[in-house]
Amino acid sequence: MLLIGLTVIGVALVGIVFLSSPQPDAIPRAAIAAGVNETGRLVLVHDGGDPLRAGDYRIYVDTGSGLVDRTDAFAGLKDGAWSVGGSLVYNGSTPERVIVTAVSGGTETILAEPEFRGGTGRFSPDPVGPGVTPVVTVTPTPTPEDVIINLPKINESLIALPKKATIDATITLEQASYAHITLYNYDAVKRGENNPKITVAMMTSEALGDLYTSEEINLNGFTTGDHPNDRIAVVIIIYDSNDDPLMSITTMGVVQSAH
Repeated sequence: MLLIGLTVIGVALVGIVFLSSPQPDAIPRAAIAAGVNETGRLVLVHDGGDPLRAGDYRIYVDTGSGLVDRTDAFAGLKDGAWSVGGSLVYNGSTPERVIVTAVSGGTETILAEPEFRGGTGRFSPDPVGPGVTPVVTVTPTPTPEDVIINLPKINESLIALPKKATIDATITLEQASYAHITLYNYDAVKRGENNPKITVAMMTSEALGDLYTSEEINLNGFTTGDHPNDRIAVVIIIYDSNDDPLMSITTMGVVQSAH
């Protein structure tokens, strides 16, 4: 009986130790775009995903001598967090490379390595970082056959955006469950303006078809009389049924005047 009692106590203690072990923190997911504003400063824009609070991320830059943590040299946090549409401006010379990582549960994981060329930015599909295992949460920019925004084109690089309407997109990914569409004043961010206009909406599909429709989007007030032709960045992030992002696509548009 004594041996049985000791065995039961031993199992109980193992169960206590196992169940009381700290669970790993969830790794945030965020899409980051980069560009250079009119003053030549590097600007990082939160394109979609989880908000990143101060201390939960790091930004490494390489000016030719290797990657260095320069998180403190990026300004622009609002209420202590970097949220969708928020931009951080780098107080330093434009680097050759930039990497954004997430710090969670004592580990560090790469979120994105955005590429930038004179104001445009997209994601590197195969980021490598400062001694950490990369986790790619956004796949390479999809082809036009994967995601098509159903709005008329002004030219090859701009679409016509209504001031107030729903927006449709044809998404032909089998794993797609829903999407988020984010619109913000790209040129206002590029000029370094405070609190640029931004709106985020859900996109869903009826009967699991390929046509995804957003909630009503209101772009009134997105541009001003001084800058009526500002470009509006349109970012669509597609998610699967597990809430994991499948891919992201960005295009530019101009708000059309009402007739």
